[in-house]
Amino acid sequence: MFRFSLFGLGVIFAYVGPCLAQESRATIIGRAIDPTGALASGATVQATNTATNATAKSVTTRTTGVLRAG
Repeated sequence: MFRFSLFGLGVIFAYVGPCLAQESRATIIGRAIDPTGALASGATVQATNTATNATAKSVTTRTTGVLRAG
């Protein structure tokens, strides 16, 4: 019986862990490129949720074309 209790606790913790890890925020990291494939430094990038049309803050790419929003 003790063995089944430990197994039951293990199953509960296996399901509770991922539930607690849910977040409502995110970070977007990437590179901005122009139509020719060159890195776009100083470009303004804006993330938009296409399902709700909600827009996050705009970020400007670094001189290397790298961006980080979040």
